Amino acid sequence: MTVDNRKILLVDDVASMRDVIKAFLHSGGHTQIDSAHDGVHARQQINNNDYAVVICDLEMPKMNGIELLQYVRTQHQQRHVQFVMVTAHNNKDNIKQAMVAGVNDYIAKPFQPDSLIKKVEKALNNRIKSIVEESEQQAYEEIEIETGED
Repeated sequence: MTVDNRKILLVDDVASMRDVIKAFLHSGGHTQIDSAHDGVHARQQINNNDYAVVICDLEMPKMNGIELLQYVRTQHQQRHVQFVMVTAHNNKDNIKQAMVAGVNDYIAKPFQPDSLIKKVEKALNNRIKSIVEESEQQAYEEIEIETGED
């Protein structure tokens, strides 16, 4: 896990939507992008790669976005992955379910390229902040152990 990781996994069951989102991301300077056509395929990729951000459609066959998010949140090595949920259904129940599952951000279709890019940049910055805070906490705990303080 590196702080400067900017690798993105894009998960959507509609190929044309993956293409559009990938083009939006490229226009914002993001070039390290993998894609998956459903949650099961995404889970395999997550297990084999170090992603900074997952951009995931909510409604997909086999494993939906919430199920994938719940899986990611159970994986300790993926604790810093930022998860942005994308959906055509912008209702409170979907948002609440995603929040409870640990989503970092949410964007409703249709959206403008700059809206997506801002959310991805925010997610990347939050990931770095999370890693730095964890490192600082670990260093603090090591100091306490060495000095015998409680």
